[in-house]
Formats: sequence, structure tokens, C-alpha cells
Amino acid sequence: MGRGAEREPLLYGRTTSMENLTFENTAIDNAAYDEYAFYDPEGTVRPKQQDKRLGTFLGCTVPVLQNIVGIIVFLRLPWAIGQVGLIGVIVFFCVGNLMSNMTVLSLSALVTNGRTQAGGIYFIVSRTLGPAFGGGVGFLYWGGYTVAVAFYALGLGTLCQSALLPSCSTNEGEITEGFCSVLDEKTTASVVGSAVLFVALIVSLCGASSKSTVDLIFFSVQMLSTVYALVSLMVPHDFYGVATSSGDLFNSSTAFPSKLNENLFPDFTEDKSCPNADCSYQTVAAILFPMFTGIMQGANLSPDMKDPNRSIPIGTLSAVNCASLMYLVTAVSLAGSLPREALLRDQSVFLNSAMFSVYPVFIGVAVSASSSTLGNLYGASKVLDAMAQDEVLEILRPFKGRGFGTAPRAAVCITWMIAQGTVCFGEIDNVAPILTSIYLLAWAVLNLTCTILTALGTPNFRPRWKYFSKRTAGTGFAFALGLALFLDWKNTLVGMLLLSILTVYLLIVAPAQDWGSVSNELMFYQIRKYAVRLSGEKKHTKYWRPSILALAEAPTPGLLAFCNEIKKGGLFVLGHVVPGDPIVAHGMVEPLQRGWQHFLQATKMEALTQVASSESALSGYLLMAGMGSLGMEFNTIVLPMPGRTKAEDYRGIGQYRKAARELAETPVRRHRGVVGTLKLPDVPALTASDWCACVHNMVAMRKNVIISANYGSGTEGRNGEVLPDLQTKKFIDIWLPPDTLDPDAAKASERENLSYLLAQLGETMRMAVEKKHGVRIFQVVYSYSMDTVGQNVVMDEAASLIHEFAEACRIVPESVMVFTMAEVARRSKTYDRACGEMSRASGRNRNELVKIRKLSKMAFARVWNELIQSASEDSMQLFVSLMDIGPGGKKDAAADEEYLDYLATMTERLPPVALVATGATEAIISEGL
Repeated sequence: MGRGAEREPLLYGRTTSMENLTFENTAIDNAAYDEYAFYDPEGTVRPKQQDKRLGTFLGCTVPVLQNIVGIIVFLRLPWAIGQVGLIGVIVFFCVGNLMSNMTVLSLSALVTNGRTQAGGIYFIVSRTLGPAFGGGVGFLYWGGYTVAVAFYALGLGTLCQSALLPSCSTNEGEITEGFCSVLDEKTTASVVGSAVLFVALIVSLCGASSKSTVDLIFFSVQMLSTVYALVSLMVPHDFYGVATSSGDLFNSSTAFPSKLNENLFPDFTEDKSCPNADCSYQTVAAILFPMFTGIMQGANLSPDMKDPNRSIPIGTLSAVNCASLMYLVTAVSLAGSLPREALLRDQSVFLNSAMFSVYPVFIGVAVSASSSTLGNLYGASKVLDAMAQDEVLEILRPFKGRGFGTAPRAAVCITWMIAQGTVCFGEIDNVAPILTSIYLLAWAVLNLTCTILTALGTPNFRPRWKYFSKRTAGTGFAFALGLALFLDWKNTLVGMLLLSILTVYLLIVAPAQDWGSVSNELMFYQIRKYAVRLSGEKKHTKYWRPSILALAEAPTPGLLAFCNEIKKGGLFVLGHVVPGDPIVAHGMVEPLQRGWQHFLQATKMEALTQVASSESALSGYLLMAGMGSLGMEFNTIVLPMPGRTKAEDYRGIGQYRKAARELAETPVRRHRGVVGTLKLPDVPALTASDWCACVHNMVAMRKNVIISANYGSGTEGRNGEVLPDLQTKKFIDIWLPPDTLDPDAAKASERENLSYLLAQLGETMRMAVEKKHGVRIFQVVYSYSMDTVGQNVVMDEAASLIHEFAEACRIVPESVMVFTMAEVARRSKTYDRACGEMSRASGRNRNELVKIRKLSKMAFARVWNELIQSASEDSMQLFVSLMDIGPGGKKDAAADEEYLDYLATMTERLPPVALVATGATEAIISEGL
């Protein structure tokens, strides 16, 4: 199965059945049957191909053991014993072994939780923490692998130079066995290291099968040489040591175990191998730590194994503990056999102390370093190939391999080139601390991943490997991070900074992948925990904010931008219902959901989407509005005015399919200007009667209802986000409910609640947009007096009350305007005409004003429209009270159509307008602190 492919059927969907099987040769006996295990689609038995993949020993144990038991054991372990003593080295072994085992337990749990593919730690982390963090760890780990390639090649070069090819100008031919080099020490080490690298390159390019054959040969030679070296240490004999710093010869001997007491405790000396020649436990341990690297080699080769879920845990654990036992035996043998002078002066003493000849041990050490070089080169190329296969970055595309059993040749070559550059300019003691920090950071991330997954208790995290817990993973994380900071805090902090930069960069540029992310699971875990706490508490008035459900009934970009601004840190959900037969309609839920999500991301709106199917659009929207718990209920419903397109015009699901396609094609804009090319679905689902019933029911559910009109396309901000049109207008106008001068307390309370909501929405809008926009407050008083003095008294009294109201709301309005009916007659031709007609019909004085309740519904709408047009022509946003919520629920189609015409007349040719009604009774503006 390829990366990201759908799951293949396991139980059903076979292409053959036993009844259809035919045999080309019916004389197949039981002995030969094993070769005929597969059937072609016609049912004919075909010979099976030989499975060339690797088992536990060759596929995991040998590569891991070869990478762990590397050049450091032979080149730096004797020197480390001389510096920190046998006890110090054993303490380091215990800590390293414990940390390695904890990390392997976490690794085993992660790789046995599903199908493991190439890439090792990159694959594991990217499929749990997400592609960005996984990519950052992958690049860091690939860099560590590349440094390790150079490290082991340089180690072998250094060993050859000090033991077999000392500088001729220094030693003048005094060494009786071996040759001398006309080059200086560093150049000689680089030349030999380059030769080793080239051989590793050739073998790696031949693929996994060639590498496994070479690994087995190298492993055998390495073990035999190690045994020979240990036996040489146990047998008393004299030998010549070579001082590493000067090349001088000195006499020494082995005498196990007489030297044990001499080498138990630390004896730090000045040595150029340590930074500033100042050796301490931290600096020595940082150089020694690569002895425990290589535990991920098995996971890197998982596609080349027959059963990685079994091979990786067993093979890696056995390799780690065998290596630790080997280290312990080697350390005790060195400390008990060699004098401290030899341990400190001769870094090649492991070779020089061999009986008869250094070549048997040298061959083993060379094989060890070569196998580690080869393993790390191949492992690094597999990590890079895995990132290229996932297309983490476009520039990695050329490094893709061709699948199982093949070498990712481009990845091998680029890794070799970087390692070759490091070999030419680096030194082993400078490379080791960098390698230590990179590997410890990678292991810390691996343990942290396992800790998080175990602590979250995700049902699908049930590994076949059971010997782990969040305590073992957490201990491994603490050990890895703590040890990294203890050994080399500077390189560790640099590594953490580099990991952070890589992760942030990949968050921006890496393509989205549907792999699942534990970071999302962590967010869900925290949100659920705090939401449960919120559900038991009533939200305090002073923290009230709009929690908006905007119905996707042919909305415009400008309307969605308005909702996005006015939410002021609250909830904004875009709801869309697909009506019709549930089986057919439900098929459009996912495409529309993806389309809306793309649109909101492209326009940079902070909103959620909820698409559902229902036999009735009305019931679907009412269920949406009633949803919400855990302290995140909707309190405000935004409903666009019906457009020219009617819900009855749509009969097929094709319109929704087209809508989903248009949403998915929304361009990501980056230039400021009018958003004129954005397309939003014009697929209304509510009929006229259902629309009116929706308004009526939302108010009955004690929701705030905003009926919106005239929002258009909006404008685009500097960063590509869609904003309301704020450029040409200056004011935000609030039209309070008319003062009817009616003493009815119930009606007065209803108007008061609506007034507070209007004030809150207006001020919220002002705070959300640029500060230069001011708030104006308007009110009509139903005073029909024509007396100028009487009008002034009424207007002054109403204005005074509005100022008190604004002060209570903590609003500083730019202006307050009060209109009596006489002023309405001067501003509205319709009302003036109605007054004239009434006077002529009754023969009364022309100065008499008609009572507003005597106007028809449509005449009232025209009066209101003309008044607002005259007073708010320079407004960028209107909040207008809506006291009449229509005839919803009466099933009167004519009345419903009339109500829609009434709303259309009221909002005609106005700036963006929100008609606001409310059924809520709770306070929304706090009075105290």
C-alpha cells in the first residue's frame, strides 16, 4: 500500500473463489505445493515469487549492533577510562543503557501501532505530531545521520593515521611495523576517510540486498576481531605504545587484573581532544555518547523487513543490550589490563596492545567503522527519501527512490556529498558533541510523542508491543533532554532553535497532509476539559459577546466579513443545510464542508463551518441554532435577506455540486482592493414561508436575530483578508426602537432589551474596525404635535434620555438625533402624502399628522426607508430595530410573501443594514466592575 492510499479490503472483495480454481498441472504433490501459493484473477495457480525481504537478525539486529558498536569503542573508550575512571565509565554506561532501552520501548510501541514505512523517526513523528514538526525532526535527524557518516569515516581515518600511517616527518621511520605518510595527520585522516566514504557510496547504491550481505560479512569479522582484542588484553605481554599527541614510542604491558585499582577513579588531564584542552566528565561523556547512537537503524529499514512489527522491537532491544554487555566487558578488560599512562597517551592502544600483530584487530576496527559509515549513509538516504516521497518541500522531489528493495540513489549521493565535505574540513572530536546533541534531541521527541499518545488514551493507539507505559516514555524523554543539556547545552540549544525554525517554516510552506496530528488531539483534549468546566457556569454579563450562527442562504463576502468583525473574539459558525432525500443530500455534505473551509481559509476569516443534510431546510437550521453546549451556545443568528433566486427554483443536487466546486476554487488573494471575483453559492434552501417561520422560531428560542441586506463583496485588507467596506463612509448608525409614548410596561421592557442589544452591536462594530468611525444614535418619537415649542420639549426630553442610556452603555456617540412625526413628514414624501390625503378626505386642517398605525404595512416600510435614507446617507453600517418579526408559523403563503416585500422595501437603497430583533431577556451590558 502506498503512502496515503485507502485501506485495502481484508475480509471481502476477493477476485477469486474456490469453486473457480483450475490447475495447469493436476499432478502437483504436497512437497511442491508451497511453491504454488498465489492465484491469478482467472483462478489459475501461479508460482509465488521468493520474498527477498529481511528477517529480524539481518534486518534489524545486525544493522543496529553494527551502528552502536562503532569506532568510538576502539578509538575513545580507552582514553575515556583514563580520564574519568572505570567507575565513571560504568555510570555513563548505565545511564546510556537505561535511556536507550526506554527510547526503544517507546519506539517499539509506536512502530507496532500500524504499518511502518521508511523514514524511521521522521515517519513516526510526522504521522503523530504532524508534517511540520515531523519534517523539522526529519531534517534534523537526517543532518545527524549525515554528520554520523562523516564521524565514522573520520574515526577510521584517524585510527589509520595514528596506528598505521604516522607522519614520516615526525617519526622518521622508527616504527617497525607499518608505513608512514608524507601528509600531515589531519590530511591523512581525511584521505582515508574519503576512501571509506566512496566504498560506502558504491555499496549503498546497490540497494538493501547488497547491503545486508556486506553487513553479515562485516559483522562476523568485527565480532572475531573484538574477541581477539579482548583475549589479547587478558594475556600478559609487552607491547609498544604510540603517543597520540607526539608520535613517540613508549614501552607498556598488559597485566589483567592488576591495573584495576589504578584505573577506578577519575584523573582528568589537559588534552586537545577536549574543548580548550580542559577535560571534565561532561566533555568526555559528550565525546563518548555516540556509542549509544544507531538504535533507529532498524526502524529506518522497516520496508526491507518481512515483519517489522516483530523484528524492530526484538532486534533493537537485543542489539542495545548486547552492545551494553560488550561495552562493560571491554571497559573492565581495558581498565584491568593497561596502565593509566597507556590509556591516556595512546588513543590507539586497543590496536597496539594486540598480540603478535595489530592487523587482526585493525581489520575488525576498520570493518566496524566501515559498517557504521555504510549503515548511516544508507539510513540517512532512507530518511531523505521518505521526506521526498511525502513532498515535504518541493526541492526534495528529485530525491525520491523507486520503492522497496531499491536504493534512493539521489538521496544517497547528496548525503555522501555533504558527509564528504565534513570529512575534508572536520575533526572527530569536534564532530562528536554535535552528533550527541542531535541524537538526544531526536530521542527526546520520540519519547515525548509516545508519552502524549499514551496519556491521551486514544482508542486507536493500541500497539502490539505491550511492554511500555507513559512512565517509561516520560522517563526516556527526561533522560534524553536532561542528558543533552548536561553534556553540551550550547549545541542542544542551537539544535532546539534550528528545530523550531524548521517547524515554523514548514508550517508555512509545507502542503497539508491528512495524516492525523497529535497536536490537534491535544488541543481537543484541552478544549474539552475547559469546555466541561464552562458548561456548569452561567456566563457573566460583562463577558457577553456575539456567538454567531450565519445561515448560508445565499450570503455575500461582505456579510461574512461583517460577521467575522462583529464576533469580537466570540464564536462564528457558518451553517449550511442541504435539503432533500437524506441519502442523496448527505452525499453533498462533505464536498460543501471542504469547499466552505477552503473559502474561509482563502479569505482569512476566523470561522467554523457546519454543513448538514435534512429533509427540511427549516428543521435543519432550527436544529443547528439549538445546538451548542459546554459554554459555546449560539446567541445570535444572522439570516441574509432572500434574493431574487427562490428555493423553489432548485430541484436537483447538481446545484450544490456546482456550489462546492466554486467554493473550492476560491483564489487566495494577496493584493488589496475590491473583492469582486469571489463567488459564493446562490443556492437558498428556505422557501418564503420557511424563511419567515425561521425568523419567528429563532426569536421564540430566545435568540438575537439579525436580518442582513446590502453587504456586497466587501474589501480586501493588506494581508488578503476580506473586510467590510469601510473606506468611503464614516459613521456607524444605531436606530433605536421608536418611542411610542405607550405606558405599557411589557412593551417598554421589550424595547429596552432591544435598545441595549443595538447599542452593544454598534459599539462592538466600532471597536472591531478602525477607530476613526464614530457611533450615531437615532430615535423616532411618535409625537404628532405640530407645535414647535411642544416638539422641542419632546425632542430635548428624548435626547436627554438617550444620553443617559449611552452613558449607562459606556458609549460616547458622535451625535444623537430625535425625530418627531412632524420631522418625519418633512423627510418622507410617502408620509407627507399620506397626511395630505387624510386631510383632504376628512376636510380637516392640512397640518394634522396621520397616526402611524393607520398606515399600511408597505407604506410604513417606505416611510421608514425614506427617513433612514435622508439621515444615514453617510453611514457605513446601520443597526435598525425590527419590532415586527412577521407572520411566521401561520402557514399563510400570501402573508409571508407580503412580509418579505415589506423587508425588501424597508432596506432598499440603504447602506449595509442589520435589522435586529431579539427574544433574549438576559442583560448583555454590565453596570459594575
